Amino acid sequence: MKVTSCYKVNNGIIVIVPDGGILKTVRNTRLTANLVITGYGLALLYQGYEIPIPEEMFDYIAEHNVVTVYEQKEGEYVHPVAATIEINKNLLAEGTTIYKYERAREVQDAQFNV
Repeated sequence: MKVTSCYKVNNGIIVIVPDGGILKTVRNTRLTANLVITGYGLALLYQGYEIPIPEEMFDYIAEHNVVTVYEQKEGEYVHPVAATIEINKNLLAEGTTIYKYERAREVQDAQFNV
């Protein structure tokens, strides 16, 4: 399931996912997740969720690399932290470099095919 929005905070971003019990086994633990290159930038894949990191967020997430996940529970006002994911900064730098290289190649290929 693709997360559709996030909130920027001092140490990273907050995402809210629907309550589905997926994150119950990892509550309040610092975790890592898979980082993949996509057509729009990068995505953090974790427990069936795709957390987008579009190109315009690269600089922000490089400095503020913590993703905090909350589950939205119907009828509840306070929602506890479901998971905290710290993205490895070296992996993030590598992913953004590969994404930018691939984008530059696509632009170059398009220019030659005109």
